[in-house]
Amino acid sequence: MKLPVNMSKIVAKAYSGQKDDEGRPHGHGIMEYSTDSGKKYKYEGHFEHGVRSGYGIWHESIKFIREYEPWEWAQMGDYDSAGRLIHTNTRSGPRKEVVNCWDEKFRGWWKNDDAVHSFKNRKYAELESELLEDEKILEFLLDFGAVRTLPQSIVLKLRESDKPHARYAYGVWLLTSRKDIESRKTAFRIFEESAHAGIADALQMMSRMYYLGDVYDEKTEKFVMDRKLSQELTAQAFEKGSILAKLRRNRDLFFGTAEVEADRDAAIAEAERESSAIFSESILWTERLGWLYELEGEKEKAVNTYDKCIANGYYPPIFDIALIYLERGDDEYYETLMEVGMKLGIPDCHILGSEYYSCWDELDEYDRKKVHDRLKRNLQEGVDKGSGLCAFILADAFLNGKYGYEMDLDKGMGYADVAVAYACSSAYNLMIEAAETLHAPEFMTENEILLLKYEALRHGLDEYRDDVIRNKDAYVAMGYGDEIEKVLI
Repeated sequence: MKLPVNMSKIVAKAYSGQKDDEGRPHGHGIMEYSTDSGKKYKYEGHFEHGVRSGYGIWHESIKFIREYEPWEWAQMGDYDSAGRLIHTNTRSGPRKEVVNCWDEKFRGWWKNDDAVHSFKNRKYAELESELLEDEKILEFLLDFGAVRTLPQSIVLKLRESDKPHARYAYGVWLLTSRKDIESRKTAFRIFEESAHAGIADALQMMSRMYYLGDVYDEKTEKFVMDRKLSQELTAQAFEKGSILAKLRRNRDLFFGTAEVEADRDAAIAEAERESSAIFSESILWTERLGWLYELEGEKEKAVNTYDKCIANGYYPPIFDIALIYLERGDDEYYETLMEVGMKLGIPDCHILGSEYYSCWDELDEYDRKKVHDRLKRNLQEGVDKGSGLCAFILADAFLNGKYGYEMDLDKGMGYADVAVAYACSSAYNLMIEAAETLHAPEFMTENEILLLKYEALRHGLDEYRDDVIRNKDAYVAMGYGDEIEKVLI
């Protein structure tokens, strides 16, 4: 939709804000439009080389009659330095005045001067209660970040339900939100049940657990890893049409694995093909495509692709676009997008303020307090909404005394555990570094540190591979000898 409908009526423009080298609006700015009828419009938001693009707000000028109370009317005028009325601007008669003001007509996302998606009354990851036991819930469950945002009332309903899709949903929530043994055991049992009930994605969730070593063996009382079985389960899930399996294979194709030779061009081509398809899960392929473009350094293509997600009501890429603009040095637009993201309910956007880590030493006491207060307010809310990134930053802050936080090892390790549970594997680095720096057996024994490194390697942190190999005898003694030989080495 174009705002206003008839752009030919625009007779004058007035702009204030950032510009490109050719003098065109570029970055944040305000453009006012005047029409031949006297009507005025105002756009406040982001421009790309003269074109309304990204987040912006559209206003129309309106007039209304305001009726004042007698005391208000009598007090309108000029005042002296002592606050005394010295000259009234009002006249006798009706206490009314014609007031000109701006009326907001649209708030949302723009592309090529078009208002393409309104954010009004919208939120990320809202799940309608009538879908809890319906097959359509599978679409919602494709986004693990959204699953972690589920309120406790919904989680309780899923746990108490005996319907296959609700049971599967509860299993996904357990696996993506909890790290304890019982949660892992329960999640795996549910996925087995769900797979037998014909839910293809459940097979891929089992594959994921075997791949990461999240399957608990009652006999050995250890979490076990089986990459071969993981591959077999992925193949089965793929054959049955699992979108999770397809996305996993695409990722493997891009990065390469022991079983799959890396082919970045083929992975991107697949994502381009799938993202153009007309089916519900194509939006995840569009997000995937944007991510692949970004990894390839094609940031403009990435932004344009993420745009499509937002225009179709899928908001997480707002965070990705914000980071790209931060890299470009557009701090103002970065902050705007992060604020918008928080209002829309995107958990990772609550890291706003953490970007000051690189210049913390240059900040004065006032600015440090300002940043600390912002982070204190934002980060915990992000953790509560399921952000592993927010948990990671809080873990780093408490373990290393950053951002004005007092060092607190217990709190730091607690947040690191949460970050790991929320799939932020980099938190292992924080825990291992803290344990090795402290070098206190009462805090963490050598064997516990070794187990952390082993778990980190399982979750893709290859920098610990040499440590694991070097301490192979210790791992053999712990009962991981076969797994190390067959899977990791």
